[in-house]
Amino acid sequence: MNVCIGQVKADHNTLDAFDSIFKTAQNSPAYVVASKADIHALKELLKLERDSLDIKLKTQEEELSRLKTATPPVVVQANQKEEPSPAKVPSPSNYLIFQLVIALLVGVLIYFFMKDFTTKKEAKEAKESYKNLVVEFEDHKKKAIERERKLMRKVIDLQNDLTEKSSPTT
Repeated sequence: MNVCIGQVKADHNTLDAFDSIFKTAQNSPAYVVASKADIHALKELLKLERDSLDIKLKTQEEELSRLKTATPPVVVQANQKEEPSPAKVPSPSNYLIFQLVIALLVGVLIYFFMKDFTTKKEAKEAKESYKNLVVEFEDHKKKAIERERKLMRKVIDLQNDLTEKSSPTT
């Protein structure tokens, strides 16, 4: 099977061209046989592929040079590791706003803690005054009951005296 330039196109895979040109030798299977015309056709095919790759390489180089001129170059030394860019430092106005927000939050927290503290203090005072009021009420109640009993005894004694005086003694 002889392959010539007209039969083998540049877009075919080169390995297919090799397979079609080289044939196994009949008396020695470890060797292959090819005709001079086939080898010449294969050389032409390889030249065409090389030329197409050269054209692609030139267009890529032109595009790369165009991109290099369009963007500023980044210099990276070979022995230097590529480090991530440092965090963006906030501008002074952003820093001032950040400080004001933090100060406002701290102020609000202090306000609520003070309000909570005063509320707890007032509740504690109210509980103590309630306990004192309950104790005073109990004392007053006991004294009132004692006075009532004394008056009841006096009333009973007076009734007894009246009944004795009004009834004739026998």
